Amino acid sequence: PEGSLLTEVGAKQFMDVLREFRGEAAVSEWRALQQFMEPLAKASVALPPASFRSDPGVVLTAGKYLPNALGSLSPAALGLTGSFRDLVKGVVKDEFIVNWLDLLCFLLSGQDAGGTIAAEVAFMFNEWYQPNCELDFPVGGSQAMADALVGQGLRKYGGKLKLGAHVEEILVEGGEARGGR
Repeated sequence: PEGSLLTEVGAKQFMDVLREFRGEAAVSEWRALQQFMEPLAKASVALPPASFRSDPGVVLTAGKYLPNALGSLSPAALGLTGSFRDLVKGVVKDEFIVNWLDLLCFLLSGQDAGGTIAAEVAFMFNEWYQPNCELDFPVGGSQAMADALVGQGLRKYGGKLKLGAHVEEILVEGGEARGGR
């Protein structure tokens, strides 16, 4: 709704966009977000995003990285296991920035900030604002990825995809999932 804009990954050019569309208050808010995210980005690199979960199993998946990561952890880092929206609540108020973060989260996970794990976004904050950073997208977009998974993966091996279907039972044979009923 704000209009059309062309922006790049990186700190400086996005600050110019923020200044143009929202003014100095939004630029200040973005800088505050970057400062808030800096120690969390370091923690997310110390603990790989794939190790985070939102259930007690996080002890198993993230626990093995803790000895090397203790120096970069803080109480705020516990928020990395929740949603990004919950993590930045109170830090981000500007509607443009909220929408921008939802877009970035969607590009990362296919969900808005409420459905994207904070560790993933913190990890990307560490990458996006480095010199010479690039953000790549698959040819054909995320739909091309889904089409390849279904067409070249599932259907190629005789599988069928049924959307909105109720699953009563997962059929397991030899310790592997073989279908649903």
